[in-house]
Amino acid sequence: MATNQYNEQVLTGGTVSAVNVNGTTQYLSNGQTISGPVALGANTTLIVESGAVVSGNAVTFGAGDTVSVNSGGELLSASLSGGTLDVTAGGVTSGNALTSDSVNISSGGESIGDTFSSGTNTTVSSGGQVFSPLEATSGATLTVSSGGIFNPNNPNNPCFAAGTLIATARGPVAVEHLTAGETVLLHDGGTAPVVWLGKRTIDLTRHPRPEAVQPVVISANAIADNVPARDLVVSPDHAFYLEGVLIPAKILVNGTTIRQVTMREVTYFHVELPFHAVLLAEGMATESYLETGNRGAFENGGEALILHPDFAQSLRETRSCASFADHGPLVERARARILDRAAIETTQDAAVVAIHRQDGSVVIASRTAVPGELTVDPRDRRVLGIKIGALKAGGEPIALDHPGLAEGWHDVEANGRWTNGAAVIPAELVQGRNVEITIATTLAYPVTADSRMASVG
Repeated sequence: MATNQYNEQVLTGGTVSAVNVNGTTQYLSNGQTISGPVALGANTTLIVESGAVVSGNAVTFGAGDTVSVNSGGELLSASLSGGTLDVTAGGVTSGNALTSDSVNISSGGESIGDTFSSGTNTTVSSGGQVFSPLEATSGATLTVSSGGIFNPNNPNNPCFAAGTLIATARGPVAVEHLTAGETVLLHDGGTAPVVWLGKRTIDLTRHPRPEAVQPVVISANAIADNVPARDLVVSPDHAFYLEGVLIPAKILVNGTTIRQVTMREVTYFHVELPFHAVLLAEGMATESYLETGNRGAFENGGEALILHPDFAQSLRETRSCASFADHGPLVERARARILDRAAIETTQDAAVVAIHRQDGSVVIASRTAVPGELTVDPRDRRVLGIKIGALKAGGEPIALDHPGLAEGWHDVEANGRWTNGAAVIPAELVQGRNVEITIATTLAYPVTADSRMASVG
């Protein structure tokens, strides 16, 4: 089989199937099995089957190719020029640059964060969904017909993790053991019957943006004495009734008593009542499920399954039992109380060190902090190390906006540039010389055992 100058095996004409074989993606063409990377010749058809993950690093597409992403298949970070892209029945595309003649998303197919370039004609229909497009340039057309969903934000649904105890008329019951008709207790003293219990298990190792669904843990007593009564695990957008408003869990994160955790897999449940209401989970007032056309995010929803639900807010803001808030005085009041209870130990010592790598580069390493976790205002979610006001190598100034300063650096600001705790000065700028830094600003850094220093790989 022919190869190109990049040592990719070239598959030309006919149909190629991308399949999952023992956890790896392989390509079937003309009776042969190829591990990749591969290049598709012009006018070739690629079918991405269930469990297969095709990325731009593994496949080079030719002009006019037809790509079909079927149930459970994924197309990630690829560039398509001309031809046709069909996404159906739970297939997912994410982070792709699409300059296709035709893009059709239907029957549970999902586009997350794709770029639609000039000349791309996209149709979203009958259960198809487009979320958070990075760009839709002039000349690109997007048609949303009956049953299609377009959301400039992210897909949505808040959930409880398995094992969460829900207050019912017969006492605390694990959420997964609730059944239709079960009477749950509401925070205002009322009751309501369970109408439906949604369930979804998510493989977070294959999610295109796992941070959007990784669980948030609210430690026992984080809000008040016995609130929650035990550690409470929810999806990031699950909202709690505090200060008279609904505040998503991710907005309450402080990195210590309320934190987002990394897991390989999580099973989420949500409880639907006859109306959107506030029930009690581990003794904490939290919202019930609200139907907003997102039932397909659950494997028992009776609709085409959304492969990668992101569980963010959208329509529920206009249909909920209380107002939502993600910043402002009420959020700050709730966070102030949580931070007072947490009594997070901090230090002003940034513990700055310059690490010289064998390749000649230098890493400016330090402790890190997230301002939105340690202050009452949750909006700044950047991981910050130190702000550097000036940088020199061998006495020669290095401009803070130098294009070589890319890895580990935040955007340049008026009086300096923040690192993320592991900022790389490349070898071509160091040139074997001594590096000098002028620190403009430091922070109060948490001194918990797992957040002292940024990773310096």
